[in-house]
Amino acid sequence: MQDLTLLARSLPDAAVQASVAGRTVTLGGTDGVFRLERLEDTLPEGTYAVTVTATRFGQTLTRQVPLVIDRTAPAVTVQGRREGRVLTLTGRVQDASLTITDGSRAARNRVTLRVTVNGVAYTRTVTAGRPDFQWTLPLATPGSPVTLNATDEAGNERHVEIP
Repeated sequence: MQDLTLLARSLPDAAVQASVAGRTVTLGGTDGVFRLERLEDTLPEGTYAVTVTATRFGQTLTRQVPLVIDRTAPAVTVQGRREGRVLTLTGRVQDASLTITDGSRAARNRVTLRVTVNGVAYTRTVTAGRPDFQWTLPLATPGSPVTLNATDEAGNERHVEIP
């Protein structure tokens, strides 16, 4: 994500607060839905532990979740090899969203690759633990332009022209 926003659910009469990067803020809400639209100060890019605590009648429940703040587009290295009407792309994607290796979240940490050849788009994903890719695509016209867009989970995008 690019900025921190939180949504927490608890019993309506609970007090809910969140702590991240040494800051503790109270979440406001009604009917058991508590929100923090954004922190007053923007967090720098990086990985944080967010702790959410709900207190009700002297009882406390705490949950901690990892958070990655990402404002940087994925880095893509790619080589294209054209052979007749076939294009083979070989490359690697590096991005902050691919660095979380917690098994329960790995499937959600991905970069979407979209290649456009002669106006036709092809899509695939690169996930944490598998940043390398090899992709064979049809090439209707051998000299046609080819572009690759890489978009991470935070919506950051990198555009690459394939020679």
